[in-house]
Amino acid sequence: MAGGGAARVEGPAACAKLRGGGIVLRREPAKDLLEVLLISRRRKPNSYTVPAGKYDNDLDLGSFEGCAVRETREEAGIDCDIMFDLGWFRSTALKDNSENRTRFFGMQYIRESSDWQEELERQRCWHSLDVAIGLVEWSPMLVEVLQHLQGLAAEDAEVRSALTLLA
Repeated sequence: MAGGGAARVEGPAACAKLRGGGIVLRREPAKDLLEVLLISRRRKPNSYTVPAGKYDNDLDLGSFEGCAVRETREEAGIDCDIMFDLGWFRSTALKDNSENRTRFFGMQYIRESSDWQEELERQRCWHSLDVAIGLVEWSPMLVEVLQHLQGLAAEDAEVRSALTLLA
């Protein structure tokens, strides 16, 4: 999915390939550490990504929030609630060099399912934000999304407040 040319952008513009994605967060109680959900990539061993996928107006009931929640359930088997909008990000698809635009949301972890649509293809893992950034270095867009979240956590009072409420 991702290649060069990643950037935070304003809206979907005229891009034909629109996507929704979730940055699922929880607080590790023993260490009071913010953790990010990563999932394994399908055909890339020991490589990780976040739940995200193609927006479908009918399936997602006309909302990118719905797309992010649906993709998180399908790819990770995680139920979550959206806390805040992280914005639109642009990437270039490796297979055909086309532009994608993905709207990401910060999401609160609720629970995980014991079985889900892609459980035979993916594994879930939780990491600190710093470690997660290192694990998605293959994708400039994902690095930028997680660094944007890191900046918001430090500078934005609303985001900081939402993060303190995580269980």
